[in-house]
Amino acid sequence: AVGEFLDEGLRQQCVGEHAGARLWYDSAAAELHSPVLLLYPEASMSDFIQDVAEGERLADHLEEMFGEAAERSPPWDTERKYAAPALQPYLVLDADGEAGVGTCRRLDASTALLPQLAALCAEGYTVPGVPIVHVVVRRSAFEREFLRTGGAA
Repeated sequence: AVGEFLDEGLRQQCVGEHAGARLWYDSAAAELHSPVLLLYPEASMSDFIQDVAEGERLADHLEEMFGEAAERSPPWDTERKYAAPALQPYLVLDADGEAGVGTCRRLDASTALLPQLAALCAEGYTVPGVPIVHVVVRRSAFEREFLRTGGAA
């Protein structure tokens, strides 16, 4: 299920009392909140979003981080190809349905993230307590290789 940690050491590292991020439920808004780890495998970089509310879209976070035309791209994006509309998020699941290498499941950045993860859980997949989302440039040579190798690119 969403929010379950399979490794207690990882739970302490990612959402322990000193991590600054945690899985929590806002009873006033009736929303689950979760941290999310974004990996950019082509650039070997990552971002950690400490708090994503259940109804939030990943597109909004990508827009804030990269901009509509890559105007806020980080220094490692020297080609300025990481514009929010050009980015495609994936969840990579292994053959046992756990996070790993194997099956790349495309996520829709324009719809709420956490319900998509919950739907994968309903299909029998295990989503780690801190969801790990791989973000690649849509229709790029790297995306084709990423999909061909099951997320091992």
